[in-house]
Amino acid sequence: MEGLLDSEEFCCSICLDLLKDPVAIPCGHSYCMECINDYWKKNDNLGVFSCPQCTETFSPRPVLNRNTILGDMVDKLKKLELLGNSHIYDNCIPGDMTCDFCTSIKQKAVKSCLVCLASYCQNHLQYSQNPSVAEVIFQSALHLKMNSFHFTEKFMQQSDEEYS
Repeated sequence: MEGLLDSEEFCCSICLDLLKDPVAIPCGHSYCMECINDYWKKNDNLGVFSCPQCTETFSPRPVLNRNTILGDMVDKLKKLELLGNSHIYDNCIPGDMTCDFCTSIKQKAVKSCLVCLASYCQNHLQYSQNPSVAEVIFQSALHLKMNSFHFTEKFMQQSDEEYS
């Protein structure tokens, strides 16, 4: 399925998870509604708001509206991933450690933290080495695991209801 959809393209660069209630800010970058609101709350008293990726600034604070087309695409991607869950480890061979932070296709881990026991692929390793980003990653990982469990549980309940 490579070349059609890469779920990393639909990830929020703040929480590193698939976009939830995606919004596009004036520079064109997209984030989860909650993530960008939380990010901007930190600078609310300054009256200047910036993009976490390109650092373009906006004043006043931009009005955020859900990007329904992007949201629908993310929803379809989630369904595809659930249906094709058998391919989630396509980039690894048996015995490989996998990255704890990859949200779709698990990449092979290249390093592991001996303190927190987290494993990182090359892509997520760069974030773990920046202390401020590392804190966000660890919070996001916990949030991701909880959401993943909740999403799977909800999907299974819906499947059970459909076949009952």
